[in-house]
Amino acid sequence: MPDQEQEESRNQEPAPDEEAEDRIALSTGVVLDLLQPSPVLVDNLMRSFSAGEPRVPKVWIKDKERDEENPNDPDYLSAMEAWYAESGMRSIKALLPTGSRIRSKPDDMPGPEDPDFADLMDTMGQELGKSRYSRYTQWVLLFATNPQDLALLGVKLLRRAGVREEDVREAQALFQGLQERIADSRAPAGGGDLNGDTVPGTPTRAGVGG
Repeated sequence: MPDQEQEESRNQEPAPDEEAEDRIALSTGVVLDLLQPSPVLVDNLMRSFSAGEPRVPKVWIKDKERDEENPNDPDYLSAMEAWYAESGMRSIKALLPTGSRIRSKPDDMPGPEDPDFADLMDTMGQELGKSRYSRYTQWVLLFATNPQDLALLGVKLLRRAGVREEDVREAQALFQGLQERIADSRAPAGGGDLNGDTVPGTPTRAGVGG
């Protein structure tokens, strides 16, 4: 009965898409298993983001004799860019410890618990995290990912937590802001460091420390 056994074996194998949702292959060669972040944690994150979102300023329109919202106000746009980036960094840092773990990494890359990682952090002037969770988060942010990886990782973690797809789409703006800030901070002409979160000139408020 070889044909029947082969058919049963195929039926037991996970579908490619399902298997892909359980892990993410990063551009650095690191592969992370994706776990199930706490839905309560994600709900609290989403609520805090909404509460902290900058309000659209109003301006007096003389011809209409009333106040109207001005979403093009430069200060408001700058505040929104910073809010997107900070919220993206906060969500990544909150979801990583319980929502992922190392599946594999390149042999020549030190892991978060390796002495060489502590040496690298010290060499870069970064304070090493006090626990394995904070060190793991630092390692993912500083060594295992690039900005595009982080944006994709954030979306996948939200989906694993059971966040509604429409909310995931809205949250993509947070990760896009984080991606842009880190890309700018790593650009040769941009100066700055890896503590940044979206456009040059916006004060940094979300770091990668533990």
